Amino acid sequence: MWMLKKGFTLALLVLFSLPSTAGLSLEETARKVIIGFQQEDAQLINSLIDKKTGLYVLFQRGASMDVENFKSIDFKTPVPEYLLWPSAGEHIPRDEEFDKKTIPEFDCERGWNKHGYFISSSDTHHKVSRNLVFTQMFGSPRNTISDAQIAAARRMEYWAVRVVAAPEKGSDGLVFYLSQLYGYDTDWYLTVVDQIGDCGA
Repeated sequence: MWMLKKGFTLALLVLFSLPSTAGLSLEETARKVIIGFQQEDAQLINSLIDKKTGLYVLFQRGASMDVENFKSIDFKTPVPEYLLWPSAGEHIPRDEEFDKKTIPEFDCERGWNKHGYFISSSDTHHKVSRNLVFTQMFGSPRNTISDAQIAAARRMEYWAVRVVAAPEKGSDGLVFYLSQLYGYDTDWYLTVVDQIGDCGA
């Protein structure tokens, strides 16, 4: 009996001494993305991108919305090539500064109707998967999109939240999506950057 108690105690000590593997909270991850774009720190941003899913960038080319997927970001190579990567001002928001009740609206002529830092639920417009479907149906033959890619994009969108960092009302700000790609209560990954300030032709 004494050996059993000793073994049980030893097992508990080992269990509680293991390092915690808990990931960053939603707000902590959003803050890291904002800092990464403020400082143009590609290493920080790339550490938040899932290597399998990559990073989707949404932008306007002419009259249509385009989407491209990258495994990493390079601040010297903007996407699209004619538009700099977005910035989020200089302020680094605290957890309580993220507004989860308000959804700001963007207008190409006036910019954001509200300023601050906002987190809203999933992308109800499904911009990435919708654009992949459009490209699959009407894109050029060299631009092949598989059903598996569309399904993966839909899964990513299902677990996504939209973050808007608009420190000033009239600015383009920074719009990105964070997703829990491996289910609820898992790490948050940077999955989409929306070049919303690119209002096209």
